[in-house]
Amino acid sequence: MWMVLIGLMMRQVLSHPNCPECGGDRIRPVDMRTATLVVDGEKVPAAWMYRQCQGCQARLKWDIGQDKWVELEPGEWEEVIRNAEEIPS
Repeated sequence: MWMVLIGLMMRQVLSHPNCPECGGDRIRPVDMRTATLVVDGEKVPAAWMYRQCQGCQARLKWDIGQDKWVELEPGEWEEVIRNAEEIPS
C-alpha cells in the first residue's frame, strides 16, 4: 500500500495540474504532507501537496490519494507556510 502512495506522490511532484481558479499552468509546489488516517477501523496512508498559483495567487491543496483538488481547512495554509519556512535551504 505504501508503494502505491509513494508512486502517486512522485507522479504529483512531477506533474503540474492546471489551477482550478484561473485555469493557468503556473503552479508552484509549497509543501507536501503525509499522514496515517483511520478509515472504517483500518489505518490507511494519506498525502497532500500544497501549491500556489503564480497567476492568480490561489492557495491550493491536492489530495494525492483522491487525485483531486480539495478545500483547505481554516488556518491550514498559514500552518503550511510556517512549517515550510522552518525547513533549512
